[in-house]
Amino acid sequence: GGAVRDLLLGRPSEDLDLVVEGDAERLAYGIAKRLSGEVIARSQFSTAKVKVEGVSLDLTTARREHYPRPGALPQIAPGTMEEDLARRDFSINAMAFPLHTEAPAQLLDLHGGRSDLDRGLIRVLHEKSFVDDATRILRAVRYEQRLDFHLEEGTEALLRRDLPMLDTISGDRLRKELSLCLREEHPLRLLLRGVELEVMAAIHTSLARAGEAIHSAAGREGSDGMGEQV
Repeated sequence: GGAVRDLLLGRPSEDLDLVVEGDAERLAYGIAKRLSGEVIARSQFSTAKVKVEGVSLDLTTARREHYPRPGALPQIAPGTMEEDLARRDFSINAMAFPLHTEAPAQLLDLHGGRSDLDRGLIRVLHEKSFVDDATRILRAVRYEQRLDFHLEEGTEALLRRDLPMLDTISGDRLRKELSLCLREEHPLRLLLRGVELEVMAAIHTSLARAGEAIHSAAGREGSDGMGEQV
């Protein structure tokens, strides 16, 4: 996932996620016991978080998933690593590196993520990606701006086509995604891109002309590093 992406880009990564073909929660308790740590969180999606000497480690059971309807939380079942990678949002987040001693020490990249990294592309894995989970629309813009990449042509077309799917997402989930956008290094630039792609207007009609307010704020603050781009 993101840790592999950032490693290949030479970027620092704050999160380390491990995927296990097996029971991640059981492994989490085993790690906590062996390293005198503690399991500090579990979830309905077969994930667990271990904390050892101030360091957190997220473990997830490899799974496959099915969306019963657009915008719904997925129904999950244990799966293989290949199935787990196939459920990811973008190709650059669908890579893994095996850590166990019996595996070959080579990148597991079944969806062209390494090539997309080299080309600076944000690309979904299938044409129903934004239909299944429209929060990926906001994530696509967030990753594009954070990494200074651009949307792959087909992905941008799907994003624009599926903007109405934002109505299938609860207000609370949209709020959380927008909050993550505002925590990025260049939030104004990100929001302007959202206006350009008509994402903001799709969230609410009152945001259709948000670009004017953002330009004004950028001109006053001058702290977003946007400079003449605005």
